[in-house]
Amino acid sequence: MSKSKSSAGVKPWHIAYSILGDKIDPILPYLEGLRKGLVKAGLRVSFRAYASFVVLAALIGGVIGLILGLFVGMLFFSPTLLILGPLGGFVVGSALGFGITYIWPSMSAGGRKSDMEESLPFAAAYMAILASAGMSPARIIEEMSTETDIMKGMAQEAAWVVRDVKFLGLDFLSALAKIPERSPSREVASFIEGLLATIRAGGDLRKYLLTSAEEAVAKRRLQLKGLSDTLAMFGELYVTLLVVFPLLVIVMLSIMSLIGGGGFGMPPDMMINLMTYLAIPLLGGMMIFMVNLFVPKE
Repeated sequence: MSKSKSSAGVKPWHIAYSILGDKIDPILPYLEGLRKGLVKAGLRVSFRAYASFVVLAALIGGVIGLILGLFVGMLFFSPTLLILGPLGGFVVGSALGFGITYIWPSMSAGGRKSDMEESLPFAAAYMAILASAGMSPARIIEEMSTETDIMKGMAQEAAWVVRDVKFLGLDFLSALAKIPERSPSREVASFIEGLLATIRAGGDLRKYLLTSAEEAVAKRRLQLKGLSDTLAMFGELYVTLLVVFPLLVIVMLSIMSLIGGGGFGMPPDMMINLMTYLAIPLLGGMMIFMVNLFVPKE
């Protein structure tokens, strides 16, 4: 049982570090951009271990690309492809392996930023209510750390503050000051910096939190209005691309098949089949991708 748990906890960067270890020290200065991304993404992995993972991914991608390039060269029996195929495959495979693993922390930070900014209005209002009841800032953060259902992003940050205070021995303000350093959201960082300034100056915490909650809710309303406009645009685009345009093309091709003729060197029947079984599914897939790209998941 314990063996399965330990094996389940092994991550790819652990394997990469065990293989490469100190061998990547000469190239670490060229990968310094990863350090900030790892912090912002909240990934629990050291810079050296993840850098080993990036290098190993580039090497594995290069080997896979080399094998595929060699296979293509042998498939077409081309001496030129036998030389350029493996070389090009190695370069492309290495670039893909390196690029995907290098930008992954930044992509994870983007998701974390969305979670934090979406939960900020609820967190600020929740903290204002507790402050109105006379609860201390440290107790407010501790209570917020348990509310993972309605404010996942901010609750996670609060949980890290509680961990730093209870288990790492930091004082409350020092632990709270670490949030802006690791936050991928400028909005959340500004909120916490204002909270710190209010606490240190002995200001009215309740008033600051209520004002921040009102500003966050107003900004959220504007974002939802923009989302509504975006959805309306996608609705019009869907009707145009996947309803009106295919109908017009199919009607036009049907008439062409009756009177004779075609286009692009193909008969109308083949063009109708391409429209039905290729163009429409591709356009539908593009619409789904665009909606997933621009519309928040929650």
